[in-house]
Amino acid sequence: LEPQQALNAALEKHNAGHLAEAEALYRQVLETHPGHPDALHLLGVLSEQSGDPVLAEELIAKALAARPDFADALSNMGNVLRKLGRPEDAVDSYHKALALEPNFPMALNNLGNALKELGRLDDAVASYRKALEFQPAFSLAVNNLGSALARLERFEDATKSFEAELALQPDYAEAHGNLGNA
Repeated sequence: LEPQQALNAALEKHNAGHLAEAEALYRQVLETHPGHPDALHLLGVLSEQSGDPVLAEELIAKALAARPDFADALSNMGNVLRKLGRPEDAVDSYHKALALEPNFPMALNNLGNALKELGRLDDAVASYRKALEFQPAFSLAVNNLGSALARLERFEDATKSFEAELALQPDYAEAHGNLGNA
């Protein structure tokens, strides 16, 4: 397979939860194209999802060395840094991603999560709200917004957020629990 074909097949396997097959395809690309930034990045994401954030950081760092303006990799590096207990570094990584793509809803949501971890709840709320400006039906950001509002003891606003989340995903158990708590 050509690198792009192998990457497409790997991503399909990855998204379907067939991680071992996806990993084999990512590694196949890297055997023939050792510095391929997409393969490095996606193998790093898979490593983080598989519970190896140290390897994930190494792989995504190599992807970013090859392509410093890789917004997706910067956002995912932030996720890895959060998992490694480095939320301040994660915030920096999300800001770099957003400098490249200011209307990147997932990076804004992830930034909100890091800010929430740091206790910067008002900043987290602003980040979730900005994510929702770009993607109004982004259920993860709606739920995270509600959680941040509840931590700020803005229970009426939190309740509205959780109700909006349940309108998007009626079976989302976490939102039901959060609504009850709010």
